[in-house]
Amino acid sequence: MALRDRGKLKWNSAFFMPEQVTMLRDFMEDSRRESKPILDEYQFEEFERDMLFSMEYVVPLKLKVWREGIFSDYKGLLHRLDEKSRNVYLEVENRGIVRINFNEIVGVEVEDI
Repeated sequence: MALRDRGKLKWNSAFFMPEQVTMLRDFMEDSRRESKPILDEYQFEEFERDMLFSMEYVVPLKLKVWREGIFSDYKGLLHRLDEKSRNVYLEVENRGIVRINFNEIVGVEVEDI
């Protein structure tokens, strides 16, 4: 009589509890998060100068935004700068107009014409 083995099945976990799944998901999200780079006043002035140039000459702009540890890039035309609420309104092709807080911006790049 031959011994019947389960093969790879014996190495698979039987099940995960819902708490374990949420803990693993949270751990994976936290491992992807990065800290916000420290920017000085001169970099903010340079960002603002590039944004005003883009707005005046209708040149596409690429913004690098940091939100809750995750970096994302937005590319489009600058629609409006609101100095009172410190918001930037960027017209993105797929999404329409996106509102971005000036404190979340960590990089500004004017696209070549």
